[in-house]
Amino acid sequence: MALKCSMCRHKRLGEKLSSAYWAWFKADGERIAWKLRYCLACAQDQLPVLSRAFSAAESSEDVSACLACGSETSEDLDPIYCTLYLPGKEPMEFELVLDSACAARLRIPITDNGERLPDRQGSMRGPSSSVTAWDALGLSPVSG
Repeated sequence: MALKCSMCRHKRLGEKLSSAYWAWFKADGERIAWKLRYCLACAQDQLPVLSRAFSAAESSEDVSACLACGSETSEDLDPIYCTLYLPGKEPMEFELVLDSACAARLRIPITDNGERLPDRQGSMRGPSSSVTAWDALGLSPVSG
């Protein structure tokens, strides 16, 4: 069965699609998540903000500037999180630093074309407080 691109809605026979899981938190703290599939053409059109996020993380650019417009976000931060699965690649996680206006614009095609995922807030867990042999590596934060 050929899957359809979430954006152009075309079946892409023989072409593998990428998958992106987008999430953000509403003002009341509720987590909202969406899944979209992208063909290569739609990914090139819809995902340039991820390239900017990757470039900003790799360089010494100001991490408090909005990735879309460059404005300062210290007073108006509205991040969006994305886990991107490209065919044949390891998953990539992105935290998009955006101001509220740019975040709202980015959410429109996601909510218009994506599949809303069920709320998993109740099943999300934080770090375990148990001590294991892995703690001996010294890679865990020290409590105290």
